[in-house]
Amino acid sequence: MKMEYCLMLIGKLCEYASKNPLRIPKVTNQLEQRCYKDLRNENFLSVKVVACIYKKFLSSCKEQK
Repeated sequence: MKMEYCLMLIGKLCEYASKNPLRIPKVTNQLEQRCYKDLRNENFLSVKVVACIYKKFLSSCKEQK
């Protein structure tokens, strides 16, 4: 249930980026900052989640070109 919800949110993020391509740098910057913060705090599970979101986000944007 929780995984389906997360995938839905990632899909919404990708949809938002496709409709607002000028926001892509802001979204990727926020994901990077979140990843760095979680690494500093040794929150490795959260880093894995952010990396997964980033990967899906990039592949989604690549498909839409």
